[in-house]
Amino acid sequence: MDNFLVRSSKAQLKIQEMAFVLVACMIFLALAAVFYLSLKGAGGKETILDQREQEVIESLRKLADSSELEWSDAHEQCKGCIDLDKAILLKETSRNKQTQVLWNMNALSLEVMTPQKEGECTLGNYPECKTLTLINATSSARIERKSAFVALCHREQKQRICRLGKIIGSPKEVSR
Repeated sequence: MDNFLVRSSKAQLKIQEMAFVLVACMIFLALAAVFYLSLKGAGGKETILDQREQEVIESLRKLADSSELEWSDAHEQCKGCIDLDKAILLKETSRNKQTQVLWNMNALSLEVMTPQKEGECTLGNYPECKTLTLINATSSARIERKSAFVALCHREQKQRICRLGKIIGSPKEVSR
């Protein structure tokens, strides 16, 4: 009978060892799953930021043809031209928050690529200026501004004058 008890305790010991190994494997797999999910979740904010940057690039391409900024004249058509006269009036009359909501951006500005012009555009120095800031919200240094080349046009004595320019924008930040 002693032999039977010894075999029984060895078998119970083997079963306990196997149970502990299975529990350890389950704990290891659970920790690995938690680690994987935390890594995958950490990349979510960057993914959203990348998506918003792509959205800004597409918006900048379409912005020249938006009704708020497009060159509109019954006799002249200019596809992709931005009317600086409209832009300066939009800057002076609208609130920064309203424009920010309209285009879903943190920053939006127009820059004339003429070297002799300098300074921010106002009604007093227009059209002899270099930059026109439509939206200037505070943003993180991590958010990169995107730009696209456009034709910036204005009217002088019933004549359209166009210059090469850039439209520059940055997406809204991802809130925490």
